[in-house]
Amino acid sequence: MSMMEGGMAPQTPSNRARVRIDSTLNSMQKPEDVNYREAETPDVSCGNCMNFDGAHSCAAVAGEIDSAATCDLHDPGGMPAPPQEASLS
Repeated sequence: MSMMEGGMAPQTPSNRARVRIDSTLNSMQKPEDVNYREAETPDVSCGNCMNFDGAHSCAAVAGEIDSAATCDLHDPGGMPAPPQEASLS
């Protein structure tokens, strides 16, 4: 059955993340429930996620969100994270 005939789209990692998020939009997730943590690399940071609005908030996770953090709902495809500045200590 095709999409035009009412079939479902194939499940990809990105689709699965969106499905999880879509099902939670009516009740924002608590950071501790989605394993909110410091990102190991900018590639997987909130700053590089489709759910991050660029102003410290997320479409899926409640509260103030740090662009250098990440969680289990990370969905790449947002704006690339800004390069991190080296410490001058």
